[in-house]
Amino acid sequence: MSEKIVVMPTQLQDRDDWGFVKTLRGAGHEVSFTKKDLELEPEIVIPFVKDADAVIAGSEPYTPEVIEACGKLQAISRTGVGYDAVNVEAATRKGILVTTTPGQNHEAVADMTMTHILSLARDLLGFHRIMSTGRWVRHLVQSPRDSVLGVVGLGRIGKAVVKRAKTFGFNILGYEKLDVGEFAREHGVELVSLEELLQRSDFVTLHVPLSDDTWYMINEDRLALMKNTACIVNTARGPLIKEAALVEALRSGQIAGAGLDVFEAEPPEGSPLLSMENVTCSPHIAGLDLEATQGMAQMAAETILDVFAGRMPKEGVINPEAWGQ
Repeated sequence: MSEKIVVMPTQLQDRDDWGFVKTLRGAGHEVSFTKKDLELEPEIVIPFVKDADAVIAGSEPYTPEVIEACGKLQAISRTGVGYDAVNVEAATRKGILVTTTPGQNHEAVADMTMTHILSLARDLLGFHRIMSTGRWVRHLVQSPRDSVLGVVGLGRIGKAVVKRAKTFGFNILGYEKLDVGEFAREHGVELVSLEELLQRSDFVTLHVPLSDDTWYMINEDRLALMKNTACIVNTARGPLIKEAALVEALRSGQIAGAGLDVFEAEPPEGSPLLSMENVTCSPHIAGLDLEATQGMAQMAAETILDVFAGRMPKEGVINPEAWGQ
């Protein structure tokens, strides 16, 4: 029987020559592309997914309304590890398996994290702006060597950041609720409370999932703990930081700078962060280098084939209780 798989992520559109498409079509299934940059409104998503048997999903919303409109959907296979755009409870009620693709893009996110950190440390954006006006002005910046980097969250991505940062000479503080003592000892990470990490770090980088507990975990009070020479980097999820508080902290000099790959609203139209001279921005692209994107798409495709074959996927299942409903 031929099932229909709809491919939603922008970066996967019209990739007929990629392995994930060949895998799905080789198994006899129909692969459909949206062929457009989707706006993030449910009413725009519904027409594309309502007749699908499975979806390779990006960051578009799967609200209860979207899920209810899907008459035969078996799986929402999210490229990446975040699934906050999916109403898992609604999917579970309809017996729809929600999956992610762990282990595919953590190296890419770590690379972009270090890009932001080093750009802020060496004031690359500032030098670029000066030179773009025809001036030749040089000023001294603090070296990353012996600076303190605070890593909030020591999962796959946080650990990959630690390994990179050590080669630049950073002293590393870590905050993690789970037991990562062996990794910390092996890589010279000092485990501390979140408050102590914010107080002592020259750079702070966030690598925790978005949840009720982490929403606005960086707010006015916690920004006030940071050094006025410190910078914060977020390549995880936008609402980990209260943006209004961040804007005020940057304007007032409470902190020195920020590197942002994610925002509360995406795209962040009209955000003052986009034009601030002490902020580096990228368009939620940290986990999307070529190798990672191909790996995530392939894993999503193989997960969908498992579901169609009646096999529980081995990794990345968010709601196993939906299986067999």
